[in-house]
Amino acid sequence: MALAREVKAMELRLGARDAEAALDRCRAAARGEVRAAQNQREANVFCLSAMVLRPRFPRSESMCLMRLQARYEKVLAHLCRLRRCWNPPDASQPT
Repeated sequence: MALAREVKAMELRLGARDAEAALDRCRAAARGEVRAAQNQREANVFCLSAMVLRPRFPRSESMCLMRLQARYEKVLAHLCRLRRCWNPPDASQPT
């Protein structure tokens, strides 16, 4: 029931085709067919799906989705650190 509400809300925000594509990608990720989230939105969808699916589906599927989300967050953190190194704050400006 909760998953049906989430799907309906996602369809309203994204449109039916985009929502279906996101769900297909999420299903593939739960089966281990996806190696990484493509963007922040997809990482968040994986995380939400893992939380919704955890009580009803095997832990391995929900854990796979959580690992993909965590991997994306780790890559994003590394990119932010690199960006700060390449663009250090100007010493004349207060931080």
